[in-house]
Amino acid sequence: MPALVAPADNSPYFTPVMPSPGRHHQIKGFANVQTSKSPALKLIPNKPTASKLPPPSKISKKPSVKTSLPVEEEAQGEKPVEVALDAVADTVMMQCPFQGQVFTSRVEDVLRYLTEPTADKSRQASPREFRGVGVEDFKSIERVVGESGRLVMKPRLTYDYNELTLSIDMPTAIHEEPFDCLKEHLTLAIANMPYNRRAIRPRIHMNYSLEVPNKTVTPDMTITLTRVEGPTENVAISGLGECAFSEDGAHVFDKMETEIEAHPEVDFAVIVLIHESASFASPLPDSTASKILPTKDAAADFQPLPMKTFIRQRSTPRQFNQPLTVADHNWCQVGSVQYFVWVKGANGAPINIRDNNPLLMARGTLAPTPNMGAVTTMLEAGLRRMRDSMVSLTLEIDNGADCSALQAANPTLPIEWDLGVSGILSAMDTTAYQRYLAWSVGVKRSNDSLYTPSDGDDTQQPPATRPRTRSVACSVARPVASTSQPSPRKAKSRGRSIAKPRRKAGAASGSTR
Repeated sequence: MPALVAPADNSPYFTPVMPSPGRHHQIKGFANVQTSKSPALKLIPNKPTASKLPPPSKISKKPSVKTSLPVEEEAQGEKPVEVALDAVADTVMMQCPFQGQVFTSRVEDVLRYLTEPTADKSRQASPREFRGVGVEDFKSIERVVGESGRLVMKPRLTYDYNELTLSIDMPTAIHEEPFDCLKEHLTLAIANMPYNRRAIRPRIHMNYSLEVPNKTVTPDMTITLTRVEGPTENVAISGLGECAFSEDGAHVFDKMETEIEAHPEVDFAVIVLIHESASFASPLPDSTASKILPTKDAAADFQPLPMKTFIRQRSTPRQFNQPLTVADHNWCQVGSVQYFVWVKGANGAPINIRDNNPLLMARGTLAPTPNMGAVTTMLEAGLRRMRDSMVSLTLEIDNGADCSALQAANPTLPIEWDLGVSGILSAMDTTAYQRYLAWSVGVKRSNDSLYTPSDGDDTQQPPATRPRTRSVACSVARPVASTSQPSPRKAKSRGRSIAKPRRKAGAASGSTR
């Protein structure tokens, strides 16, 4: 399997978009659209590529969609037939930068999920999984997400080449905060090392696609070392960071272990577990919040509450283990924040996150009661291992280079953990408000015909064989079950069960990252 390595942060990344088997949707332009900015779409008929695929489902239903945007649907051997599309199709990122490109229906499902501010997204667990996503589909999604400016927070993508499954993490402010804080201090520590800036380039990335066996994953933090001059033939992974917020913590340990096995050169690794005391659920229809907080369905001239107004309505103390309650509803409640740090041994053996050797591993609590001394010490040990890797790379580039100053350096981490505590509290405010906004604009969207899930049996078929109508339903997405903070497991998980999508959307419990 060829490597798929996406760039870090805002670096440009171009992957050719190739049409995959199945029905495609081609953007034709804006010329004939008078009442909407949405481009017209052309549906290209199915072109089966495998004779052994199961036949189309005989019980699949074709939902009727009443909309205003004309679309041409071209069936095999027939003349184009006009079908209506709601202007919501415009939210599939089909804007001017992507005019003229071809997207498969599976790609559109994923992009639509990423851009639609529905209540379902605010209340269901993250990550979400989409089945039947081909390799070329994944390349298209990865490219569009990387180039689009419409997403305030970039989703983290995990793609399984064997299962053809795409897992999407939609990060929240509270999920991002621990490594945003750590990045700030690690940047200062690395910058203070006396390394040759014209020889090696250390970088800290927060959205770097990493290749592991049969998958492409996106850690919450990745520290790389590369050459400055000449072609980049190798990217050394020096540090890794993963955060779990209201998800299966054991899964994060498994993920980190897989990343280290694929990149044994890692000098240090960090896992942060944020435990949400109460799983988030959107307000029920008859709740106080639904009655007094403004929502899109309650008024034609709807305007959401400004953040200041929303936060000032809090009726509980601003501290850990206390719910952030507004209008009698719990919008966010964090009970604890724990850090785990591992470093590579002096003998160069890869990190073993199942090893609790105090010389190579430390854990600490940031909240509710800070106890981070051992974590700071172990992070500084990790920086010393990174320093050694920087020396090795410099000598690999120039065997005669003078690295004595770098070898003698004793990097320290100028981190103030009380600022980390205040950062988590601030992120709780932001996360609560993000959840309110998502709920207020999408509170009843799950009842719209455009969001009616198609039959569960239909979604079990490969996309190339499944009958497809021009519906905007994201029925192929499914949430991964979330649990509270776990202990590291002895054995790695080999797979997950596939659950059928919900038939009805309601005010059910769930979580966001």
